Amino acid sequence: MSTPTLVHVGERHWWRRPISEIEISGFNLFELLVVLCVLSGLAAITIFALGGIAGAGSVATCNSDSRIVNQAAQALIVENPGALPSTSQAWRLALLGETQAGVWNTVPTGAPFIASWPKSSSYSFSIAGNVAPATTGDIPPINPANGDVIVSFFRPTKGTRTFDSTVNPLAGCDVT
Repeated sequence: MSTPTLVHVGERHWWRRPISEIEISGFNLFELLVVLCVLSGLAAITIFALGGIAGAGSVATCNSDSRIVNQAAQALIVENPGALPSTSQAWRLALLGETQAGVWNTVPTGAPFIASWPKSSSYSFSIAGNVAPATTGDIPPINPANGDVIVSFFRPTKGTRTFDSTVNPLAGCDVT
């Protein structure tokens, strides 16, 4: 073992060891690979856990939007009992307080009943007009009446389910 040498730089002095005696510390390749594998496993667990949370959030948002559209449709019916829209597109325009030539020409009393139409890649809303779909995916199947809110909820693994949220407000958004 050699002795350290005294180094003079300006007014400062310190001892320097020879390079052969300096201990090099750090992680070897195997330790780094083990840490990488552990972190990868934790990331995979987190991603799968968050996937379930996102699905639950989509269902909760669908249920909330369904209640909002239902309440808006009921408010329009109460405020304008003699002048109800007859098509799905006319219902949407009436709830938003908008008009479109040839579809819906009057702004109903109390409009707008809803600030904006709900948008999602998982579900969509429409309101049954006088020419409603024959039945929905409800169990038992329902023939929607004019003004019933129809929700189509999509899940990649389950497909699309259409239900009448006016009649079954809690049954539709959760496609299990």
